[in-house]
Amino acid sequence: MTDWLSSTWEASWRPFQYFNFYRLLLACLILLASLLPDSQVSLFHQTSSAGIYQVVLVYLCVVLAGLMASIHWQRRFNTQLLAQVFADDVFVNFLMYWLGGVSSGMGALLLVSLAAASLVGRGRLVLFYAALATLVTLLTQIYGVLVSSFDAASIVQAGFLSAGFFATAILARLLGQRVMVNEELAVIVSTVSLSSIHPAQVVVAGTALLLLSLGMAYHHTGLGIVAPVLYFVVDNG
Repeated sequence: MTDWLSSTWEASWRPFQYFNFYRLLLACLILLASLLPDSQVSLFHQTSSAGIYQVVLVYLCVVLAGLMASIHWQRRFNTQLLAQVFADDVFVNFLMYWLGGVSSGMGALLLVSLAAASLVGRGRLVLFYAALATLVTLLTQIYGVLVSSFDAASIVQAGFLSAGFFATAILARLLGQRVMVNEELAVIVSTVSLSSIHPAQVVVAGTALLLLSLGMAYHHTGLGIVAPVLYFVVDNG
């Protein structure tokens, strides 16, 4: 049951770069919103103030630095991803606090960030990302209740949002696992020369591939069974 957590794959720098591009675009849009007049920004439930402008500018610089690092310094993948996820946690929670707490709806941005991080992340770190987002969100909301007169019931909303963090991370991780299994299946199929296999052996290979497809739902169970079958078919072809 823990295979989906313990298994890992090579660092996915290209998807990580796409993730940083999305964050860069998001930072630019929020920066633009912070510069618009109040009458226009109110449509987005934001406010154009010097404080939020400075924070967005800092976040934009952090995202840009992360994007450059993912392109020109492809080392320490987990550290780079963790740093960017933590930056998202701090920035989005600052926006939530500034806009009145969880009820502002800005927490949805963290769901997207966690989903992307879980797709490109490795092993049990995906749960750590969700736990980190949960901790920062709950602390921010509690601080708002104690200092800024937030509604105490909003802590319950923050708890539901935190549950969504874990659900998003787990589902995204399972989806990424399925994609990796499909990649391994494609590699196996590409190594089989169908022209050198007897028609009866093609039936056996097709049955093996069907078993592999069914086994995807059980976290690599089919892969360990089918790979020797394909090897036996090719070897006897």
